[in-house]
Amino acid sequence: MKIEFSIDGGFANLPGMKKPVTIDAAQLPPAHCERLRKLVERARFFDAVPAPMASAARDAQCYTIAVEDGARKRTMTMSEPIVDAAMRDLVGEIRACADDMRRNRPPRA
Repeated sequence: MKIEFSIDGGFANLPGMKKPVTIDAAQLPPAHCERLRKLVERARFFDAVPAPMASAARDAQCYTIAVEDGARKRTMTMSEPIVDAAMRDLVGEIRACADDMRRNRPPRA
């Protein structure tokens, strides 16, 4: 499974934090890979009906997530606030992993 993640918008313009990141689950520790897979499934990422883009405040962040898992591929864009708890958990986990990658740190266990 590969996940491409990018952030747009937000209060502070931090270009380094907005640079797209590709997460290759095969390169993660097995437990972390499995956690990401479970979050993708729990959020029903490949089947979810996209929530309408909220007319969020100017400082709200917008996330674009592309997941490729075998023959399944899907890209979704969503903005804060993310109402669906499972999708919010998925975005939080992907964001934490992307932050670790940007800082050249091992993924959080």
